[in-house]
Amino acid sequence: MKKVLEVIKFIGLFLWQLPQNIVALIMLPFLGKLHLVKYDNYCFAFEGENMKGGISLGSFIFLSPYCAKQKTTVAHEFGHVKDSHKLGFGYLFVIGIPSICWAAFKPAKKCYYSFYTERWAN
Repeated sequence: MKKVLEVIKFIGLFLWQLPQNIVALIMLPFLGKLHLVKYDNYCFAFEGENMKGGISLGSFIFLSPYCAKQKTTVAHEFGHVKDSHKLGFGYLFVIGIPSICWAAFKPAKKCYYSFYTERWAN
């Protein structure tokens, strides 16, 4: 019975985070060879040989080989997973898109973790 409830919870979360999961599944062919780094909190963290940096999308985290070795980076991405669990369909608009824009266009003198999306994840 416990296993059945776990599967139901995973499916429910997968559907609640469906937009992020679709984006993650679209990304899969571009990441190169994948290695499972960690599974926790209904989320799979993978190291992708073609990945740069890290990104959390629903039930998936994708990390560069360098980031996959950094415990603080892995923990930070799992912080985004908690945000995704809370926000569901709204995650891409509240966290995902602003976070990607911040990473791409952050002023040089600003700390990466000073932006609200990154503070929340920490």
